[in-house]
Amino acid sequence: MDSPTSQYLNRVCKAWNSGLALKLIRFMEGGNIDINQVKYKILIDCLCKDVNVEEAIKLYHEMATKAMKFDIEAYTCLMRGLLSPCKEKERTKILKDIIIKKIPIDLLVYNTMVL
Repeated sequence: MDSPTSQYLNRVCKAWNSGLALKLIRFMEGGNIDINQVKYKILIDCLCKDVNVEEAIKLYHEMATKAMKFDIEAYTCLMRGLLSPCKEKERTKILKDIIIKKIPIDLLVYNTMVL
């Protein structure tokens, strides 16, 4: 964790309250608190575990517009959230993004992505 705000966000997410965590991120943005990739990754993981993958994908695209780098951990969280057969198209797009950006993946991560 990189800051008390990241730690607090992580606690909110561990309490399975992705809606509150999303509101907290928006509140931080409004208060000019830096929303870095650590905070985004925490929230994306929380949203995916809470089966709110659509919102997680929006955050993924929001990170891209802010030129934030997505690490393999964040990609894996997102891919796990996209395991449903109806999400195959989005999962394929994200896998292509990983390949284009030449992000190294190990066997465990690859297996998660191709399920």
